[in-house]
Amino acid sequence: MSFATIVACAAHEPDKMAGTWTVTLDVWHDYEVGDQVTVTEGSTPNEFYILNTTNPAVNNTSVIMIVTVDDVGNVTDITSSEIYDYGVPIVPTDAGGSLVFSCVGVISLNVEWLTSDLTGTYGEFAFVLTKN
Repeated sequence: MSFATIVACAAHEPDKMAGTWTVTLDVWHDYEVGDQVTVTEGSTPNEFYILNTTNPAVNNTSVIMIVTVDDVGNVTDITSSEIYDYGVPIVPTDAGGSLVFSCVGVISLNVEWLTSDLTGTYGEFAFVLTKN
């Protein structure tokens, strides 16, 4: 018999988001496990940015993944500052089930990658980071 455990934070703590994070899972395969990414504060307390400056897969490393979180750590939206350029233009969105555990330093996103006209999908992919 086995049990799954989820650590829940009492509330989202936006002041704990900025810093260097380590990739622990990237099913889309932009990053390798152990790669480092930078997370910065967003324009509102419940928003943070995942920078792509170290992303080897995109042509426009200036693109920013924008994540909005409600007060209890549930991701409510994933967007980007511009369309991602992988040789073909695509955009991220939240596929549901994404969680942010700021109190223990875990970002667990379920990202759906869409065609730039939002009419097609490349599928849903897990992207998990832990704070250094």
